[in-house]
Amino acid sequence: MKDSKRELGVIADIWSGKDEDHDILTCSIGIDFEGGGHQGFGQLCLDENLLPSFIKDLCTTFGVSELKGLVGKKCFALRCFGFWNDAIEGLEAEDGKRFTITSWRKKHFCDVKNPLECRIGNLKRDIDSELRRVNSYRDELTTVKKDYTDWG
Repeated sequence: MKDSKRELGVIADIWSGKDEDHDILTCSIGIDFEGGGHQGFGQLCLDENLLPSFIKDLCTTFGVSELKGLVGKKCFALRCFGFWNDAIEGLEAEDGKRFTITSWRKKHFCDVKNPLECRIGNLKRDIDSELRRVNSYRDELTTVKKDYTDWG
């Protein structure tokens, strides 16, 4: 059975700069997986101060001196939950060194939530939203007959 939380791949492409669609400074790592799958990693909104740190830490993890040296490197894509289309939280080099988004963020920001905390918060918000929808439907059930006009 394939482990979708730790999946072996090869870094196929890298890109760093301002994206054309949103003019956001970012770094994107494309990973090819066996069986034809491909997924991006990174894509964070960075500024001129954070981008060099992101690139340096990624390069250090894989023992290369510049970003283009990552292309062709084997890595494990690390996902926290393993459900379909789960974001990649980090990359692990063949020697076991890891770069994770959460660890990198904690170096730069004081109040960083980990993916579990974010997921719990999102689920709670989703539950609250769905409960509001259910209550709205229940309210509508009490008035739907009164509001109905039969034109037939």
